[in-house]
Amino acid sequence: MEADAQKFTITIQGLAVLSAIPLVGFALWSDYYGRRLEKLKTEKEGFDKELESARIRLASVSVIIFQLILLFGSVELRRSHALAVNGILVSAVLIQGWMQALAERKLGLPQANLKEQFKRNLLGLLWISTSVLGYITVVLACTALFGWFGQVLGVSKAAGFIFTSVGAISGLIGGMALNFALAPIHLRKLIPSTPLEAEYPILAEHCRQAFRSCGLATPALLLMAATNSRGTTAFISGFRWGRGPFRPALFISRELIEKLTPAEVQAVIFHEMAHVLLNHMAKRFLFSSSLVAGLTIAGVALTLLANRIFPADATTQQLTSILALISFFGAFRWIGHQSQKQEVEADYFAVTRLTVDLKVFAATLRKLDNLNGVNPDHSGRMHPSTELRIAVLEHVLGSPKLNKIKSDQDSDQRAA
Repeated sequence: MEADAQKFTITIQGLAVLSAIPLVGFALWSDYYGRRLEKLKTEKEGFDKELESARIRLASVSVIIFQLILLFGSVELRRSHALAVNGILVSAVLIQGWMQALAERKLGLPQANLKEQFKRNLLGLLWISTSVLGYITVVLACTALFGWFGQVLGVSKAAGFIFTSVGAISGLIGGMALNFALAPIHLRKLIPSTPLEAEYPILAEHCRQAFRSCGLATPALLLMAATNSRGTTAFISGFRWGRGPFRPALFISRELIEKLTPAEVQAVIFHEMAHVLLNHMAKRFLFSSSLVAGLTIAGVALTLLANRIFPADATTQQLTSILALISFFGAFRWIGHQSQKQEVEADYFAVTRLTVDLKVFAATLRKLDNLNGVNPDHSGRMHPSTELRIAVLEHVLGSPKLNKIKSDQDSDQRAA
């Protein structure tokens, strides 16, 4: 008994040390980053705050991925001592979030005080955990239901495996659909916001009129505070057909309203309306679902192949973990490409169909980059660079062939 207790103590201590290594590494990097940032401030009048913020988040995500690897690699230990192991890893993630907040404060961006920010991050983590648990519950429920259905039908072992796989895929897609539909609620919980009507009733009425003129139900109009490096922003979330708790929401930051002209604010709102009219959220869900289904089927097939090549071997488990990581990051990369394409589509629709003046729209994009400290030539993971978006619009709208097609389409619409 005493030997077992000693073994447990050593194992837990070892896990704590492994968990602390990336935290110490991030702290050292953060100190170096702070000194580098001070040098940038003295040498340059302005610098790309979005790029610097992205570097902090990338370093932070690397640490969290390491913690997740520890979590998935300590299955046996978690089964026997779940409280201690989960406590260590959750504490590591919370400490990492706190250190990330400290690092981002060095950028001099508008943020709440550290105590409020830590509280918000903690509540956000709890809400995200709840969402993830709900997603996992849907996946497990569908998998169990299809597996039970296969047993009731008395199918063979191979057919039962297929039933279970179909259930898992159905659960993944169903959970994703639920999260997409509930995205406005998730964001309200994560981003402090108030009804736009309370402070800007005239703007709220203009938004309602704009949506009604396009035959759209007005989304929830919410005013948000700056909670990240891109404080001057607006975005829409939720499916076009959503009603009640699934009603889409348009989030607009106070800085955007105060620092942009009325014409520029209208350009931003029309761009977000274009996303709704083009059903971009539904298309993103369908694309994501196809990726999940395809990658899951490929992963199952490769795992079965690995089982044949390496029966009862640890290599199979390692291969499965590697495939899962590749699928996860590959899917996000492809979704990022789709998002960039949709931004350009929304730009074109806003200018050609919602009559936003191209010069006003280009000036608005550049002004937003300037306010957010973003390099207009820098492309993000979900957005192409501002200069690229403007160049595409100028090129497309300057094409005689495309202008003729647009003119013909407008004539057809008027005739109809």
